[in-house]
Amino acid sequence: MCNQPDFEQMYYTLFRSVTHATTLLEQGNTVRAYLALVDAQRTTEEMYIAGDEDV
Repeated sequence: MCNQPDFEQMYYTLFRSVTHATTLLEQGNTVRAYLALVDAQRTTEEMYIAGDEDV
């Protein structure tokens, strides 16, 4: 049986992180914004891989 990645959850994870990074940028925290986006990318990539393991 195929375990599909949860694209909706991945989308919400990225959306929240982009919103958070935007707030950080507005506050002048560019490094923290960058790190938040890198973390979000890593998290969603792991979510994708975990959902695609049985394929």
